[in-house]
Amino acid sequence: MAGRDQPITAGRGRAAKLESAEGDRVKSSREVDDRGVALADLPGEVPGFTGRQAELGELDRLERLVVVSGTAGVGKTALVVRWARTVRDKFPDGVLFVDLRGFDPEQPLRPAEALDQLLRRLLGPDAVLPSDYAERVARYRALTAQRRLLVVLDNAAGIEQVTDLLPSGDSCCTVITSRGDLAGLVVRYGAVRVEVDRLPLEDAVELFQGLVGGRAVGNAAAVIAMADRCARLPLAVRVAAELAITRSRVPLEELVAELDRHVLDSLSAGGDPRTSVRSVLSWSLDNLPEAARKAFVIGGLAPGNEFCFAAVRAMIDTGEPVQVITDLVRANLWEEVALHRFGMHELLRAYAVEQAAELPKEERDRATVRLLRHYLDGAVEAMELLHPGDRRRHPSTREGTGPDLTGPAHAKDWLETEEANLLACIEIAAVGDWPLLVRDLTKTIGRRLEMSGQYDQIRVILQYGRQACLEIGDRRGEAFMLGGLGIASYRLGRYDEACEEYEQALRIRQEIHDQAGASATLSNLGLVHERLGSYDSAASLFSAAQAISRELGDRYGNARSVNNLGTMHLRTGKPSVAVRSYREALTEFTDLGDRYGRGVALDNLGQALLRLGRLDVALSHYKEALAIRIELGDRDGEASSLTGIGLVQEASGQPLEAISWHERALEVFTEIGDSAGEGRVLTALAVSCRSAGRDSDALRHHRRSLNLVLGTDHQVEAAAYNGYGDTLVLLGRYAEAGDAYRLAKDLVEPAGDRYEYARALQGLGAVAAATGNLPQARDRWTSAQRMFAAVEAPEADEVGKALVAVDFNRP
Repeated sequence: MAGRDQPITAGRGRAAKLESAEGDRVKSSREVDDRGVALADLPGEVPGFTGRQAELGELDRLERLVVVSGTAGVGKTALVVRWARTVRDKFPDGVLFVDLRGFDPEQPLRPAEALDQLLRRLLGPDAVLPSDYAERVARYRALTAQRRLLVVLDNAAGIEQVTDLLPSGDSCCTVITSRGDLAGLVVRYGAVRVEVDRLPLEDAVELFQGLVGGRAVGNAAAVIAMADRCARLPLAVRVAAELAITRSRVPLEELVAELDRHVLDSLSAGGDPRTSVRSVLSWSLDNLPEAARKAFVIGGLAPGNEFCFAAVRAMIDTGEPVQVITDLVRANLWEEVALHRFGMHELLRAYAVEQAAELPKEERDRATVRLLRHYLDGAVEAMELLHPGDRRRHPSTREGTGPDLTGPAHAKDWLETEEANLLACIEIAAVGDWPLLVRDLTKTIGRRLEMSGQYDQIRVILQYGRQACLEIGDRRGEAFMLGGLGIASYRLGRYDEACEEYEQALRIRQEIHDQAGASATLSNLGLVHERLGSYDSAASLFSAAQAISRELGDRYGNARSVNNLGTMHLRTGKPSVAVRSYREALTEFTDLGDRYGRGVALDNLGQALLRLGRLDVALSHYKEALAIRIELGDRDGEASSLTGIGLVQEASGQPLEAISWHERALEVFTEIGDSAGEGRVLTALAVSCRSAGRDSDALRHHRRSLNLVLGTDHQVEAAAYNGYGDTLVLLGRYAEAGDAYRLAKDLVEPAGDRYEYARALQGLGAVAAATGNLPQARDRWTSAQRMFAAVEAPEADEVGKALVAVDFNRP
C-alpha cells in the first residue's frame, strides 16, 4: 500500500481520476525543517567533560560508519555527544540521536521503535508512518539517500538492533556506541572501530577536581587516591564527587579510608560500570538503618524508577514505612519527586536491581507478588470507579494492598501516573511465572489502554494474557483476550484480523456456553461488518446479540446491542428510528450507572439529531458526552465528541468556531494514532475551511483525508469524496468534482447508505448544472431530493430550491 503522504492516485485504482491537471502532490503538513528537529534532540554535554583529545581526533578523521566501543561507564556517549556538537555544521541536513538502551536495566529499544523515532524526526512528530515495518525501513532509506546527516545510535546491544537503522546515503555518517565490539558491522559493512579506554589518571583527577571545586584545593594526594579508587571510570568518579560534596564535613582522606574498607578490586578494568558504582553505594547503604537498607534493596524489584507511598508499604510489608522513607530520602538514595511519590535516578536503580537479585528467591518472590497485587488492586479499584458497568471484566479477589482512591478523578490521575509501572508489572509477572497475575493484570489494564487509544500496546499485553490463559487452561480468559485483540485490530483498521479474532473468541464462548460473552462478541463482530459496509450482516449480528442479552436479562448487553442497532438505522437512512434506539440505550446505561456507555449513547444521539437538523439539542448532547469522556480518559471518544461539536458549529453557520473544534479533535486522533478518525475530522475540517474562504487549506485537508481513509470505512470514504467534490465545484474544477462524486456513489450504493448516495447525486446535479446540462441536473437533483426526504435529511429542502431554480430557467 502506498504511503499516506502520496497522491490519492496511489491509493486505489478508482482514485486515479482525481489527480489534478496541475499534478498536485499531497504533502504532509507535518514535515518540518529536518535540521531544526534533529539538532534539538542531541543531548546536552555532561558537566566537566575532560580529556579524550585523541579519541576526538580519531573521530574527526573517520567517515560513513564508526563503532565507538568500550566498557560501560567509560564515557562513550559523552565522547560522541561532544564530538557531534563540534562537527554538526558539517551535516547540513541535521544530527539524529537515538538511545537504544541496549544495556539498560529497562527493556532495550526494539529496532521498530527506534526506526519510528528516526522517521518522526525526519518527517515531524505528527507524521503518519506506514504500518508495515518493511515499508518503514524503505521509507527511512529513501529519506536518507540524498542527505548529509549524522546519525548517532547510542548504547546498542548488538548488530541486529542497528542494521535497519543505517542510513543509505553515501554522504551520511553513522556513529554507534556499544559495550560490545559489534564485529559484524566491521566485517560486513566496513565499520571502523574506536576503542574508548578508561581515563588517564591525570584526566580522572581533573574531572574530580572540576566537580568538587574548592574542596579539592590542597588535597592533591586524596584527590588522586579517590580517582584511583574509582578505577578512573568517569561514571564512578562522578558518583564519588557527589558523595564528597554531600558529606562536605568529612575530610577527603577519611572518605578514601572508608572506600578502602570495601571491595575496591571490583573497580578493576573491564568490569561492569555498575561495579564501580556498587562500591560507592554500598558504603552509603552501610550507613543506613537495617530497615532502610532492606527497603532500598527491595525497591530494586519495583517495575520503574518511581513509586507511590502505598507501593512502598506493599513492597516492604510494614504498616508504618514513614521512618524508612525518611531515612532513604535523607541519604539521597530516594527522592520525593511529588507528594507521597518517591523515586531513584537510573544509577541508583541499577544498583538496587543488582542488590535485589541477591536476595533469597523466596523473599524476592514474596515481595514481588505483594507489589504486583498492589498494582492489580489499584487498577481494579480505579477501573471500577471509572467504569462501574465493566465490573464483571475485573478480578473479584482483593488483598487490600491498593492505594486509597477517593473517586473517579483520583482514579483517573492514578492510572495515568502509574501506567508505565502497570505495563511493566505484566512482564514481571510473566517472567516470574505467575500466570494468574498476568491474566488479571492484563484484563484490567487492557481496558485502560483501550480507553486511552493505545491499540498497539493493547495487542502486546493481550498476547501475554492469552499465553497465561493457555497455561492455566482458562478458556473463558482466552476468549476475553481474543476479544480484546479484535477490538484493537478493529480500531487500527485491520478488519480481517479483527474478524478472525472475534470469530475465534465466539467459538470458544459458544463451546463453554458463555452466553453473555457470546453476545458481546457478536456485537463487536457486527461493528466490523458495519465498517466494511455489510449492513445486512451487521444488523443480523446485532439482533442475535440482543436476543441473547434479553434472554439472559443482561441489561448492559441489551443496551450495547440497542445502541449498535441505532447506528445501523442511522447508516441506512433512518435517523428518527436511530434516535429512539439511542435514547433507549441512554436510559439503560444511565440506570446502570455506566458513565462510559452514557457518553457513547449521547455522542451517537448527537449524530442522529444533527442529521435531522436539530442543532441545539445535538450540541447539548455532544457537549455532555465530551465532558464524560474527558472525565473518564476516553481519548477516542473525546475526539469523536469534539468532531461532533465542530459539525454542529459548521451547520450553524459558524465555520471559524467549527475549525477550532475540529483542530482539537485532529490533535487527539493524531496523538492516539487513530488514522481513520484523523481522516474523518480532516474531511470536516476541510468543509469548514471552505466555508471560511480558505480554499487552499480545504484542498490540502481533503487530500490528506483521502489518503487516510482509502480502503477503510466505505461510508467515511464516501463522505470524504463527497466533501472533496463540493470544494472542487466551488473552485470550478467540474470534471474532477464529477469523478469524486461518482467514486462516492459507487462506494455506498452496494451497502445501501442512502444519505451519502443522495449527497453524491446532489453533487453530480451541481456539476451538470454548472456545465450547462440542465436536464441531467434536474434528473439527478430529483433523485437526490427523493432520497434525502426518505432519510429525513434537511438537505431535501436545499435540493428542492435548486430544482425550482432549474425549472425557472427551463428553455
